[in-house]
Amino acid sequence: MAAIITTGEQAQQLISRQLSRLESLRPEVLRGDDPEALHQFRVSLRRLRSLLSQFGPALDLPPRLNRTRIAALARTTGSCRDADVLRDHLELRLLPQLGPGEQKACASLLRQLKRQRRQAMTDLQEALGSGRTRKLLGRLDRWCREPRYTCLGRLSLADWLAEWLQACGGVCFLHAGWFAAHPRDSDLHELRKRIKEVRYGLEALRGWLGEPGEAWISDLRNVQSCLGDLHDQEVLMQLLRSQDQNDEAASRTALHRLLEQERLERWQQWLVLRDDLLLPSRRRSLVRLADGEASAQMENNGPSGG
Repeated sequence: MAAIITTGEQAQQLISRQLSRLESLRPEVLRGDDPEALHQFRVSLRRLRSLLSQFGPALDLPPRLNRTRIAALARTTGSCRDADVLRDHLELRLLPQLGPGEQKACASLLRQLKRQRRQAMTDLQEALGSGRTRKLLGRLDRWCREPRYTCLGRLSLADWLAEWLQACGGVCFLHAGWFAAHPRDSDLHELRKRIKEVRYGLEALRGWLGEPGEAWISDLRNVQSCLGDLHDQEVLMQLLRSQDQNDEAASRTALHRLLEQERLERWQQWLVLRDDLLLPSRRRSLVRLADGEASAQMENNGPSGG
């Protein structure tokens, strides 16, 4: 017979895992020269924020240890990570498709992104080295060593799995971004963040969701990636427009065309993904997860892995 795990215990294990990752990545991030370390650090902060939100009703946390404070710390990584993503997009995906003269005309864009990155990293290093951050992570570490749960957190996760899943994805398809009519619609960016929260929520319970849960995690990751590309393309276009007052603007016409072509391709990809996920049968398949089909599997067999 599989061991019974409470919701609080499941949350504590996941929170401890992310805290350990943060502590191991922090020295590399402070050195400032490893974009992948920064990316993984940012992901761990976001996952930690999501866990505190998702399992909040099950956790008895100190007043100064909450989702809002973790979110504020995560925001300090945003500008630096954005500059890395945009620079990679330019250098690896766009510039190789341009001629030498057109590449030279884009040099000022890269210089601006590098300046933004240096300033953002300075701000991030200051935030990570502050007493406020050390205290926040210290409180989290102490809680993980001696966790406290609410009455709900001390109950079997199997008995409450349907409710946790419903809270995770129940309103996903009501977001206005699903019905955006244009790739510049700001609702798409907000939808991407909502989809990421749902994916993180499913991944926190993935050991009990079986193949249907894994399929949804994969689909949501694909949608998130597509919407992320649309957002990055729009930010790059805004950066181009801000520089198009100088003499190099005419030489960057080809870059404009490439971005427009990329955006059209991603928009068409998004429409296909969206139309599939909005089908009644697809929407209901996520609802069925939340209605407890996975809960029955868990009670019979225990976690399936992950």
